[in-house]
Amino acid sequence: MHDGEFETLEEVVDYYVKGGTNNGGLDRKIHAFELTKKERADLVAFLKSLTGTERAGLGKPTKYRAKEMRVKLVGVDGKPMKNLTFKVSPYGDRLEGASRKIEPFAVTTGATGYAKFEMPLYTHVLLTAPGYEIGYDRPIPDTVTRPIRLLAAPRKKIHMEVFRSPRGKNVPTTITGTTRVGNQSITFKRVRTLGGGRYLYVAKKPQKTEEMEVFFRDAQGPRGAQLRRIDTTGGMTEPLDLRE
Repeated sequence: MHDGEFETLEEVVDYYVKGGTNNGGLDRKIHAFELTKKERADLVAFLKSLTGTERAGLGKPTKYRAKEMRVKLVGVDGKPMKNLTFKVSPYGDRLEGASRKIEPFAVTTGATGYAKFEMPLYTHVLLTAPGYEIGYDRPIPDTVTRPIRLLAAPRKKIHMEVFRSPRGKNVPTTITGTTRVGNQSITFKRVRTLGGGRYLYVAKKPQKTEEMEVFFRDAQGPRGAQLRRIDTTGGMTEPLDLRE
């Protein structure tokens, strides 16, 4: 099952014979029915005959996928993250021809922050490093064939990307928010211009670090003050878009 609830196919068959789980979203076509012991055994035997060493329906590597991934890691100051060792973990779906389990492997950036590695036969990879959040902790698809630039944000602080309001002439030096629960104050200071009307802000972690709702009173977008759910555990949080 999707959550590993049952250990055997016999248990799965018995579950559906009884009509599954009765809830408001249950399809009307799913209902209790009867099976003799022989019919149950035959059904289980048929299901077991479908077992194989390779999962059916695995995707085939396409001509559009990257055989080699090239990345450049930069810090919040915009400078290359040289000699940073990060872990590459296969992510997403396994492709045809890949071994059943590919272990994560380590890669180290050079003096200019660049690193390259062979793309495993998976649809995505995830890059991680102790103490850093790389590229918003988002998986990279195998269709990225050009070198990409990724931000490595230290987890000891909170970093937030802010999109400037079209109406705003001056970009605030600081943006202060208050948590909806606990009334903790969080002040983000502008540290760098990212270009395209984007700015990078940084803040200290609050005493209680988790995902929480923060009310930004001085975020002057078209709607004025904004309530945003942000991750205060460190690294990058979701952007504050003042264009909305």
